[in-house]
Amino acid sequence: MDVILYCSLQTSTLVDPKRQGVYSPFHPLSVKLLMSDPVQHYIINPLSEYFDDFTHFSKVFYFITPNMISFFHLFLAVVSAKFVSSDSLRTRRLGVVIYQIRSWLDSLDGVVFRSQHNEKNTYVSHHESWGYLVDAMCDITGGVLVSFGVLFYLFKQPTSFFSKYKDDSSASLPLTKSENGFVSSEKHSSKPSKKMLFWKCWCWGFQIFWRLVLGIKGWSSTSLQTTALHSTSTWVIFYIWRYIDGQALIQIYLIAIFVDKVWVSTRIQMN
Repeated sequence: MDVILYCSLQTSTLVDPKRQGVYSPFHPLSVKLLMSDPVQHYIINPLSEYFDDFTHFSKVFYFITPNMISFFHLFLAVVSAKFVSSDSLRTRRLGVVIYQIRSWLDSLDGVVFRSQHNEKNTYVSHHESWGYLVDAMCDITGGVLVSFGVLFYLFKQPTSFFSKYKDDSSASLPLTKSENGFVSSEKHSSKPSKKMLFWKCWCWGFQIFWRLVLGIKGWSSTSLQTTALHSTSTWVIFYIWRYIDGQALIQIYLIAIFVDKVWVSTRIQMN
């Protein structure tokens, strides 16, 4: 799928007319769509778009606003977080399914917004709108809640649970209690980690690139942006981001929960 996406990116220009008709994950392309994780791009987005095309949900239920959908998928995130913190594997798997439904609704609220504003097949964020802030806060809160659900699940596990995954060095818990009863972590340092510095620089660079691509003013700027869009370095940055952004990491966590490998996944991402 990514090979087809790469070929579509190389043949696209910033002056192509909007394509009408059935939704395609390859046409038209936007920075927002290219920065989506593969699960969102190839599965969740098409399902929500096809659902609206076949049922005309946004037209039939015109009174349902995108914000209403956002608040509902936030509620599902609360339910999912409760389920993934359970000791029962079956319940945790149900929590994963609920969160994927939440992700589908998160895509659907964008479909409804674009349909109600006559912006079909246009993937551009409206940063100045109230709905964008509501959706962003619901997304962030939902991701944080399910992460805390995983954390609470790990906190409830006995020491023997973590002993199964010991390597040559002694396995350590996210938080451990010392003999005097105080809670401590593995390392204490006020200096920001290299990972934190990397993420800050990475996100800052993407903000600059976002404005470069969206701010089209005149033919010369369009030509420059098209050249940048077709460069190999641009594709490499997009490709890396698609697999290590927050949504992609949550999808990895959901897979780990479903196959009962939460602590293994956590240790890999912490190292």
